Amino acid sequence: MKTTANFISLLVCASALLWPAITVRAEEFPRGQIIEKVACQADAGQSYALYLPSAYSLDRRWPILYAFDPGARGKAPVELFREAAERYGWVVAGSNNSRNGPAVALDEIIRALWIDTHERFAIDERRVYTTGFSGGARVAISVANALKGQVAGVIACGAGFPGNLTPNKDTTFAFFGIAGIEDFNLIELRRLDQSLEKAGVTHALLTFDGNHAWPPKELCTEASWWMEVQAIRNGPHSNDEKLIAELYDTGTAKARNAEASQKFLDAYLRYQSLADSFKGLRDVTEAASQAQRLKDSKEVKAELKLLREADQQQELRFRQFLTLNESLKSTDQRSTAMADIKGMIANLKKKGDGQTASVERITARRLLTQFFIMSSEQAQQELYLKNYAEAATRLSIAAEIRPDNAQLLYRLASAYAQSGEKKQAVEALRRAAGKGFSDVSRIEQAPEFNSLRNDGEYKKLIEELRRK
Repeated sequence: MKTTANFISLLVCASALLWPAITVRAEEFPRGQIIEKVACQADAGQSYALYLPSAYSLDRRWPILYAFDPGARGKAPVELFREAAERYGWVVAGSNNSRNGPAVALDEIIRALWIDTHERFAIDERRVYTTGFSGGARVAISVANALKGQVAGVIACGAGFPGNLTPNKDTTFAFFGIAGIEDFNLIELRRLDQSLEKAGVTHALLTFDGNHAWPPKELCTEASWWMEVQAIRNGPHSNDEKLIAELYDTGTAKARNAEASQKFLDAYLRYQSLADSFKGLRDVTEAASQAQRLKDSKEVKAELKLLREADQQQELRFRQFLTLNESLKSTDQRSTAMADIKGMIANLKKKGDGQTASVERITARRLLTQFFIMSSEQAQQELYLKNYAEAATRLSIAAEIRPDNAQLLYRLASAYAQSGEKKQAVEALRRAAGKGFSDVSRIEQAPEFNSLRNDGEYKKLIEELRRK
């Protein structure tokens, strides 16, 4: 998912024109429930999922969270942040158009989303936030970076800054990163955390037991809580002692619960965040003391050591994969490289099935997802360029990692068919059918399978599917 400089200028110009004379329309939307699709008034092809808190009214302005999913599933992040939105009084808008991949018109998507929500809802322009997962996190950061001073904070899940951006002293938004322990991008977020610290950017990083995915809603709520604390530090509620005490107690409870669950590193990070965030607002001696105690503990040191070792192993094995992946471009080396890649995947799957957490298991699970996503995205690009043979090669690697994915096998069959590999195309279709793909009409109507219509094995497969 890429952003361009063009949308920056368009969005800034639109904001400048809109905000001074903003007129909120007295339009009725249900409160306290998710609306899956709100079509933008200026472009009905652009839409977003929406949540308005139960107390929403036009007599005051409300914080808003813009959410970006890599698969254009606007409802997914809105569901995850719904509880936080209700608790803290946030509007949440999840784009139904923003997605990973080539030829995605992010300029138009973001501009339409921004303008439509600012026209329709009473938004507190001091409390605009963005969030996203994976490629969507990079979009969320890009938007915040483009609109310097107009986005208060970013909640980045499973990815960090885009390659063309780095945090610096001019970064104006607070940053909250979240990633699973087995997320291949955790290594990136851990390094980003250090860069943010050096740049003097307000930041936090939490992990959860999981892979490359949106975090559980509890962490989404915690990230929203953290943004509320930052708003107190920088906003009109800095003297609200009752609110400060309430938020501090919430943070303390989460830190204690983490330690009680023997998640010592998480507990340390939460206590340290409490000490940093509330410094100057109230006495943080206890939080600072608990953070130091845990930092010096053998448990936290062991967890940090495990993460460092997993990071090192991940980088080493990924470099090996990149070398093999590059060899696939050579006709002379392709078969050997593919065999080596399949062997590597088989070995990683075996290690990833381990029953207890270990460096090997964490590394294996990270790498398998990393290889899968990289191969899938490369295939998507090759399909866009109509390099069907190359796309089939990349999809075959993805299918080695997730052989039970029927939709993936269907895409592989499509790539084979368009590259002229009829036998492999029918075999991939048969594998897809074996994993549950049963949409015969889709196969029959797809033009990419026209070359197979007179093939005996293809006809046999179609008849088998019709009888099911």
